[in-house]
Amino acid sequence: MDRALQDRAARGCDYHIHSDVSDGVLPVDALVARLAAHGIEEWALTDHDTVDGLPAAAQASSAHGLRLLPGIELSCTFNAHTVHVVGLAIDPGNRTLQGALQRLDAQRQSRAEQIAQRLSAAGVPEALAQTRRIAGHDRLTRTHFARMLVTQGYARDMKAAFQRHLADGKGAAVKSAWLPLEEAVAVIHAAGGIAVLAHPLRYARTHARRRRTVAAFAEAGGDAIELSTAAQAPAGAQDQLARYAVERGLLGSLGSDFHDPAQHWIRLGQLPPLPAPVTPIWQHARWPHSTPAASSAPLKKVARAW
Repeated sequence: MDRALQDRAARGCDYHIHSDVSDGVLPVDALVARLAAHGIEEWALTDHDTVDGLPAAAQASSAHGLRLLPGIELSCTFNAHTVHVVGLAIDPGNRTLQGALQRLDAQRQSRAEQIAQRLSAAGVPEALAQTRRIAGHDRLTRTHFARMLVTQGYARDMKAAFQRHLADGKGAAVKSAWLPLEEAVAVIHAAGGIAVLAHPLRYARTHARRRRTVAAFAEAGGDAIELSTAAQAPAGAQDQLARYAVERGLLGSLGSDFHDPAQHWIRLGQLPPLPAPVTPIWQHARWPHSTPAASSAPLKKVARAW
C-alpha cells in the first residue's frame, strides 16, 4: 500500500480507547456513540487488564456500523517501572489470557487497599469506599483515586491530585509488580493477538532510555509501537521513535488513549498519520483484514467469544 493510501486508511481508526469498565468515564454505549459521531470507523476497546466491556462494545459497534477489534491494555513491569502493552485482535476467552487477568486483578485489589490506607493516613477517610462508589466497580487505578480526590474536594483537579498524592514518589503511590514485559507479550500472542507498546514516550525522558525500552520490547517478541497519538511529542522524539521502530522491525500503531471527554487535547478521528518510514500495523500477518476498510470480521470474532 502506498503512503497516500496508508494515510487515508488511517483516518477514522483508533486502536487505544478506554471505557468506564476500567478507568474511562463513558459507559460503552455512550462511548461508541461518541466515536461514531467523530467519524471513527474502526476501533479497539483496550480497557486496563479486563475484557469485560467487549460484549457490549461488539453490540454497540454493530448498531452504529463501526468495526471493533477486541483489545486490552496489560500492566507490565520493566526495569522496576510500569509500562503498558496493548493487545489487539485478541481472543478474549483465551485461557492463558484469563489466567493472567486473574493474577492482575488480585494485584490491583491489593494495591488499591494500600493506596486507600495511605490516603487515610494523609487525612482522606474512607478512601477505598468512596473511590469504589465513584468507579462503580473494584478494578481501581490511580486515576480513579484522583477522581475521588477531586470530587471530594481534596484536590482542585486531576493533575493536582497526582502531584500531591499519587505520582511516583508521593505518599499514596504504591508500586506493584505487574506482568514481566516478556510475559505480557507472550500472553497476547497466546490469545492470538498483536502486542503493541503503548505511548512509549511516557516511559523515559532521554533518547537512550527510550531506545532501550523499545529494544527490550522488540526482544520480548513485541510487534508494534504507538507512533500516532493524541499527545504532543517533544521535538524530534517522534521521528527518533520511528527510526527505532524501523531498526527493530516494529510496526506502527495509532491510538488516542481516550478516557474522558474532558481531555480537550484529544480530537477523536483526527490522529496524525504514521511517520513515513514505518509500516502500519494493519499489514501485520495476524491483522483480521488487509486494510481498515475491508471487513467486519473483528465484530464476528468477538461475538463468538461469548
